[in-house]
Amino acid sequence: STPVAGFAPLSDQTLLVYPNPYRGKGKITIQFSLDALRTVDIRVYDLVGRQVWNTTVMEGSLSLGENRLTWDALGASKAPLASGAYVCRVASGGQVATKKVFIVR
Repeated sequence: STPVAGFAPLSDQTLLVYPNPYRGKGKITIQFSLDALRTVDIRVYDLVGRQVWNTTVMEGSLSLGENRLTWDALGASKAPLASGAYVCRVASGGQVATKKVFIVR
């Protein structure tokens, strides 16, 4: 889809992950901006580079501008992730943004 003027593209500056550090209560919010309606792929990696969680959000579920989704800080196996640093990667239409997220249990 074609970018729309007036909407910020996905970037490291428009990607927010909070609360950070996450202390095991509630969920983590992943907030990002889109300048075009495209499918979004979100992946979380540990610092060794292993993917510990991922989801794909179809463009029909998103809007131009700010979008948010929540993550329960569980890994792909549904077990709580250990304390440590992780990297959240959000990709859409060739645009990629990353943010470190810290889990403290």
